[in-house]
Amino acid sequence: MTDFGVRATAGGATEAKQDDQETSLNAIQEAVEALSLDAKTTPVDAQVFNNVQPSYTSAVINSEGYRKFLLRVILTVAGTPTNIKINVQFSQAGSTFENYIRGPFGSLMYEDSAGAKSECIDGPIIGDRMKINVVAVGTDANNTFTLTCKLHGFR
Repeated sequence: MTDFGVRATAGGATEAKQDDQETSLNAIQEAVEALSLDAKTTPVDAQVFNNVQPSYTSAVINSEGYRKFLLRVILTVAGTPTNIKINVQFSQAGSTFENYIRGPFGSLMYEDSAGAKSECIDGPIIGDRMKINVVAVGTDANNTFTLTCKLHGFR
């Protein structure tokens, strides 16, 4: 039969055990923050496409550890250039990049008649490295595109 009202022996809760619990809670918090990490970069920053620069490729972006991306496209048009194509590219080793062609990325192209754009498109990150490649057609000193692409990677 159990004795009700009998006190337990001393020594159950100690300062060392409390320190262990705080260490465990801090480790859990760090793990949660690592799983929800996000990063933002602007690989194409107000690049003007004209007769001097008909194409542009961003620097390599380390996308390792991220699962999804949001591509923000901000495009302005002056005159009547023909079109501009935005290629999202991925690589596993960082030396050879391939165009990502799933969904809208198969032909992410804008024509001058569409005018200025400000759009967001999301997709999965499928490589350890990525970059943005842009090719404009029909541009000259008076017929230009100005493009900014912002990337938001998250887990």
